[in-house]
Amino acid sequence: MIPVDEPALREAADSGRLRETERLDLKRELPGGDRGSEAIAVDLASLALTGGTVLVGVTEGPPVALTPIGLRGQRERVAQIARSSIDPPLPIVVREIVSDADPATGYLVIEVPPSPEAPHAVAGRFRGRSGTTNTILTAAEVRRLHERAPENEARPILDLLRVFVGLDPTQEEQREQAHLFVLARPLRANDEMLQVAVGARWEAWTREHVINAPRLSHGFSPDFREAHRLPRTPTGWIATYYEGVHRPPEPLRENYGIEVEFMEDGTIKVFCSRASDFWQGARVAFEVIIGGLVLRVAHLAAVVSADTGFTGDWEIGVAVTNLRGCVSHFRLTNWMVDAADLAPYPDDFYERTWRGSAADLGDPTPIVVRLVGPLNRVLNDDRCPMPTLV
Repeated sequence: MIPVDEPALREAADSGRLRETERLDLKRELPGGDRGSEAIAVDLASLALTGGTVLVGVTEGPPVALTPIGLRGQRERVAQIARSSIDPPLPIVVREIVSDADPATGYLVIEVPPSPEAPHAVAGRFRGRSGTTNTILTAAEVRRLHERAPENEARPILDLLRVFVGLDPTQEEQREQAHLFVLARPLRANDEMLQVAVGARWEAWTREHVINAPRLSHGFSPDFREAHRLPRTPTGWIATYYEGVHRPPEPLRENYGIEVEFMEDGTIKVFCSRASDFWQGARVAFEVIIGGLVLRVAHLAAVVSADTGFTGDWEIGVAVTNLRGCVSHFRLTNWMVDAADLAPYPDDFYERTWRGSAADLGDPTPIVVRLVGPLNRVLNDDRCPMPTLV
């Protein structure tokens, strides 16, 4: 993630954390003239396949060093190049980091989201990126890219969510509670985006962001801290309460079941077997558990985006099974009413999806409202406060 001010940028450069990668292109300055404009267009178009950032005002080194540029007119110039010199035109986001020494100088951060229209051409040649080098794509490569839908977008999110529901690790004859499934996937992400970013640190990274995840304003159980076992899988790894992946212990204890799965491309899956329970003689749906775990997934998606440099779109899907007959836990415990006075949830199944950009993940509250709002309106007239990160 690119720092937001010059001191943080300097610290990243001095510590060695700021270096050129497949997704980050460091530039001392923006070249001028028509040839310079074409070179800028090539840099932007090359990043459009997987998304990335061009950071101007930093030499790639070694050593990496800050070289602030004059900012006047540069943002507008880059935006114009993206519109007029790239085919098809490429949507980008450009922001400035102002230098503390001279506010007329600083750095340009040019964010290039993964483009659904990639590959893009400059001067009649389609562009891509190999490592830290811009490349010209062959006709065969362009044809394959146009003919093949992105692998992780080939199926609608609802289809993938329903497949996930079908993998419920609880034996069917032992299911008594409602179960929660949350799936988040980055669109047009590299197949090994998260693996490349965390590498051998995957265990420490998972402990930091799952087992020792930020505290929520409303506690509940099971939460991420119970998912303390960390096995690898063929496609990534899982933080799980269970003794083995998708093999619950006997006798089954639905009140404790939770798994957090990461795939190497950044996809996140969360399963919880306690979306409901028996309480004061009634079967209640836990609004706080459902909303809290959806919030945790949105926060995890933001972490993945920040740590991988992914700036594209995400999709998140939520499903809750075996809901029929549940009443609101919030209303039963806060409104001084009897269970018989509460209307039970009328359907077995609930599902909802959301799609937005990595930037939208910075404020997860609207995402949680979108994903669990209809459920809360039925259960508690939308009066149950949702957990927040504290």
